[in-house]
Amino acid sequence: MEGKINTCGCTCIRKAGNGDCEEEKCGFEYSSLSQASSCPIPKPPQWAPLLQIPYAEFRSAKTDSNTFPDLPDASCRSEGTCPVTVLFTGNNATLGKALTKNMFPETLSIDKHDIMGSLATNVIGTDELTSAVNYIDPAFASPSPLYSVQSRCTENPVTPIRLKVAPVAMKKVILCVEGLSLWRNNSSEINDEIYKGYQDGNSKGEINEILSAYDFQNSDMKHFNVNVWYNSSYSEDDGRSAISLSRVPRSLNLASNAYLQYMKPGAQMPFEFTKEMPKGETKISIDLSSILGTLFFTWVTLQLFPLILTALVYEKQQQLRIMMKMHGLGDGPYWLISYLYFLTISVIYMLCFVIFGSAVGIWVMVLELYPGFALYRGLYEFGQYATKASLLGMEGMKWADLSESRNGMLEVLIIMFFEWWVLLIVAYYIDQIVSSGGAKGPLFFLQKSRANPPSFKTAIISMKRNGSEVFVEIEKPDVHVRVIYSDPSFFPQRKKVEKLVCEPSDSHSIICHNLRKIYPARDGNPEKLAVKGFNLALSPGECFGMLGPNGAGKTTFISMAVEESLKSVNLFHGGIADKQAGKYSGGMKRRLSVAISLIGDPKLKARYGGLYVFQMTTTVDHEDEVESMVKGLSRKATKIYQISGTIKFEIPKGDVRIADVFQAVENAKSKFPVYAWGLADTNLEDVFIKVARRAQGVDHVLDCEAEKVGVYELKRGDFSVKFTNYGATMLSAILPDKNGKLSDIVLGFDSPEGYKNDTTYFGTIVGRVANRIGRAQFHLNGTYYQLVNNDGLNMLHGGYKGFSDVVWKVESHRKDSHVTFTYHSYDGEEGFPGEVHVSVTYMLIEENKLGVKMEAKALNKATPVNLALHTYWNLGGHDSGDIFSHNLQLFGSKITPVDDELIPTGEIKSIKGTPYDFLQPREIGSRFNELPHGYDINYVLDGTSSDHLNKVAVVQESVSGRKLELWTNQPGVQFYSSNMLGHVKGKGGFVYSNYAGFALETQGFPDSVNHPDFPSQILKPGETYVHVMVYRFTAN
Repeated sequence: MEGKINTCGCTCIRKAGNGDCEEEKCGFEYSSLSQASSCPIPKPPQWAPLLQIPYAEFRSAKTDSNTFPDLPDASCRSEGTCPVTVLFTGNNATLGKALTKNMFPETLSIDKHDIMGSLATNVIGTDELTSAVNYIDPAFASPSPLYSVQSRCTENPVTPIRLKVAPVAMKKVILCVEGLSLWRNNSSEINDEIYKGYQDGNSKGEINEILSAYDFQNSDMKHFNVNVWYNSSYSEDDGRSAISLSRVPRSLNLASNAYLQYMKPGAQMPFEFTKEMPKGETKISIDLSSILGTLFFTWVTLQLFPLILTALVYEKQQQLRIMMKMHGLGDGPYWLISYLYFLTISVIYMLCFVIFGSAVGIWVMVLELYPGFALYRGLYEFGQYATKASLLGMEGMKWADLSESRNGMLEVLIIMFFEWWVLLIVAYYIDQIVSSGGAKGPLFFLQKSRANPPSFKTAIISMKRNGSEVFVEIEKPDVHVRVIYSDPSFFPQRKKVEKLVCEPSDSHSIICHNLRKIYPARDGNPEKLAVKGFNLALSPGECFGMLGPNGAGKTTFISMAVEESLKSVNLFHGGIADKQAGKYSGGMKRRLSVAISLIGDPKLKARYGGLYVFQMTTTVDHEDEVESMVKGLSRKATKIYQISGTIKFEIPKGDVRIADVFQAVENAKSKFPVYAWGLADTNLEDVFIKVARRAQGVDHVLDCEAEKVGVYELKRGDFSVKFTNYGATMLSAILPDKNGKLSDIVLGFDSPEGYKNDTTYFGTIVGRVANRIGRAQFHLNGTYYQLVNNDGLNMLHGGYKGFSDVVWKVESHRKDSHVTFTYHSYDGEEGFPGEVHVSVTYMLIEENKLGVKMEAKALNKATPVNLALHTYWNLGGHDSGDIFSHNLQLFGSKITPVDDELIPTGEIKSIKGTPYDFLQPREIGSRFNELPHGYDINYVLDGTSSDHLNKVAVVQESVSGRKLELWTNQPGVQFYSSNMLGHVKGKGGFVYSNYAGFALETQGFPDSVNHPDFPSQILKPGETYVHVMVYRFTAN
């Protein structure tokens, strides 16, 4: 803070002759406006009192929103001749008109010997704004002219003057401006006119500013009562910075002088000057404790949360609550102990603040005893009062300040008090329905209470003994356990099993009927009855467990159940059950897998399965023939593994019959060597790999969410484009039509929140590879890469977590120039190799031109890169309906045809004469009936080069007159007519249906990684990918 701008201005007094500096003088006369506040001013200068003159282009005139007939025509604004308007009213119109007539002189009278005094006797104003202090009046220090308000201006309204303030000489020009006094019937009319003259007070956004207004009320020859209106917005009172001075005194003096002259001609109340208070030299300093205190206190207080989190994780790891339940304790003791522990830690934590704060006199820290003050808002209120106290030499926040209207601390206290209890109840509720060691239903609190209330001890509801039968129900607050020990006389369970045996159904997964197991006598010991007539029926989804002492027969029963499963697939007899599974033959292993599948059917397999896994081992030279054979069985087959002649494929079960696979293998054996092969169902290991791969992506999403999501606008004139760093997305583009009406021509949502988990890719940057990659796989430099398939078996726009679904870093932003977003894509993201640093810059170029520059640099591995901007346009306005009437000319004479899954076939085909031919302008909907689903195809652009920009397309909409022209340096453009949009609720609640917008996505060719004849999109380490687009918008 010691720079020249924050110190008093100085000048050097030179010696006569050699010109050396003899003396340095400092003072406000040598200072700029920003330096003057630092200078010592023992005798502040006197300044003539001035009026605040409205800017010429905003002076009140007759417009659509301001229709008073006595106002001047709005054409005076362009000529700069509009008068300044003074409104007046009162009980006596004659008196009011007489007073306002005396306010403004007919001529300007200047005394050359007392220029400043002459300015005080005339009615002088300025359009320069004031500052918080008046040591130097900006009206005299700036090059702006002064204005003499007169009842009528002469033909030569320009008067130059020279004046001297202290040792500073100034040259100014005084321009004449006419003062127009207009009568209004009452104060309500004045209020209405002033309100409508405010920019936000009318629908047109027009400004009609007056000089001042007077209500003389009941003034007469004996009384003088007047109310004065003035523009308080010039004071810039935002509640945070110092308030600027208002030029109100001269307006009051005009009314007083006019009344005196009315009472006695020639009488006046002179207002000679305005003057600041003397001051010593000041140094600008910053109270860092007030500015950063809020942030530091928040950081320190937040350190409590890792402690609480550690305790919760420790409980989960050590299963403390389950151990407590095993010892007969419920949730009450755990909650009580945990709450008291955390409360004690918090109190000690805050007491440290109070003790150390009290030592240095920071009594405000006593308030920190209340836990809710960890919130930023409470600390922010403290920071505001501390800053105010530092600047004005006052005290900080006091208890009495809680009643101030601008103080939000009272609301914070009330909110946090209720929040304390609400969160406590919600935490307990969530704990009860998602609990360690048991859970209740969501509406457990509505259940009728038991006759015997739950306690920490086990409540035995009923116990009956009848021979060897024992039936016990154990009930706890959140655990219900049924324990059954039965023999053949246990009628209910045996009856249920016998009924199921006689009437087979799929209602139960496991049925055991009258199981018995007797171990024979051995070594002189008698026979051992391990299981005696055991009956059991378990339904799907039921969690079954067995409790009992040693020797009760638990393990014996499980062995018997497994034995039956192995017998059902002939894996038990002949000593097979005693062999290690690893020593089984291939066929025996497959039969073992069948047995395991009969025992359990995990839901994960049902969700991620639905596939056969086909594996074949051959020589390296015949790998391509194996792949061709599998593709012949199913075009949707996906290669998941390949190394040294061993290849694995996933084949959808609906695409192939097992008999066809056997026949294909038999045929293949006659063509090339087959060392081994197998066909199996999806196993849990395959499921785990898929789930783990997706889980890795989720972790990185959470890391990126640390970057704050915001909205960033680029605006020049009436052209405004907004973006968000979530997906580097274009949110809106607002520009006028041929009639000057502004509309948003980009489809999307009202806020960045709408774009999260969106599948339409509205306005986003898509990548690492835009469009589709067939079978979500490719080979690069001898390595096979399996990507995340998010479009059936294919990858679309970079996978589930492509560049459109991450938070980008905002590198730089200037509202009138550009905004740049960057993103670091990690190695293995969605299956792609190598790290890539990506940046996207949106920039305003000339008038109504938007440039887009996408760059990517491979850091450590070769990788495919093909970025695209996926904006949906509708030149009639985002809510104007379909785009069939848009005229399109697209400068591409060929396309890359696709199959049923929209994957390029590898051909490059001419479009001449087909519905895809837009070489000559025509309406998009003109040949729509010839296409089954609309346009979604990549055009091969004519004459493109990465070294310069080439024109891509021209789109025009006749009703609005808007036209879009597009240039790029890419070889292709995907034209998409939003065929699969469905019904998406977008901006303002408008529902976007199919064909509500069109997309022109300049790009490399889709699936080029799998088509060597297409232009390569492979980026090597150190190389930089550059993709440029330029939009130009006009309206005719």
